[in-house]
Order: sequence, then C-alpha cells, then structure tokens
Amino acid sequence: ATDNWPVSGFSVGCSPAACAYKFTVTRATGSTNPGFNTTCEGNDYTSDWHSCADSSI
Repeated sequence: ATDNWPVSGFSVGCSPAACAYKFTVTRATGSTNPGFNTTCEGNDYTSDWHSCADSSI
C-alpha cells in the first residue's frame, strides 16, 4: 500500500464568525491501491468535518 498522501495548496482564513480551509490531497497508485487526487474544503461554522470533492476518500 502507498501510505504517503501529499497535501498541497493548503489555505486557511478566519473571520469573527468562523475559519475556512481548503487543500488538495493526493495518493500515488500502488500495487494494491488506486491513486487519487481530490480537493477538500470546509469551515468550523457548520461542522467540524466535511467530505472532500471525491466523497469516497
């Protein structure tokens, strides 16, 4: 399995109401796992956790 999941393009911004984040996470294809590349974003106003663009990740 490929255990290295590089994160890039991380950004975060806060206002008095909430903080928002966005980043891209990737995993290279390995001999026993598929590769992927997806963007994740969310905020701490509506919930602590949000699904990434590819919700199967």
